[in-house]
Amino acid sequence: MFNIIQKLSNKLEKSLFRTTSYKSNQDESAEFWHDYCLAGKASAPTGRLAALAQHRNPIIRQRVAENVYIPGYVQRLLVNDEDTNVRITLTTNRSVLVEIWKQLAEDESELVRFSLARNKDMPVPLLFNLARDKQTNVAGQAQQTIEEIFGAVRLRAFAA
Repeated sequence: MFNIIQKLSNKLEKSLFRTTSYKSNQDESAEFWHDYCLAGKASAPTGRLAALAQHRNPIIRQRVAENVYIPGYVQRLLVNDEDTNVRITLTTNRSVLVEIWKQLAEDESELVRFSLARNKDMPVPLLFNLARDKQTNVAGQAQQTIEEIFGAVRLRAFAA
């Protein structure tokens, strides 16, 4: 009889733990989605964006890096982010300051530099610097991007 009571007690305790844990996960999930949505809004207060740029979850920081309305001081926080994916996301943001692109062009991560080399919005002199990168895939991608930019210019001039 004692064993049955003990087993039921253990099951009840586990069930209560799962319910509490589920509630906690729901609260965390609601907070996550609120932060995620706010991080991508054009109208988000800059102070809040700065706080979200230092969020514990890298997905939130990536979302901030995607936002074309982030001010320069938030970009400066993100360019030094420990998570490579956050810095990669920043390379695709067309409103990034030139000084941030310069820092990203010297990033220790080959993946960050490769992603930057694909960006047709960055200044051509930086692309030329990346075309001389020590990693051949980064240099090759920069060269390809340069050719696409100047090829498009030639096509537009020819069509006019």
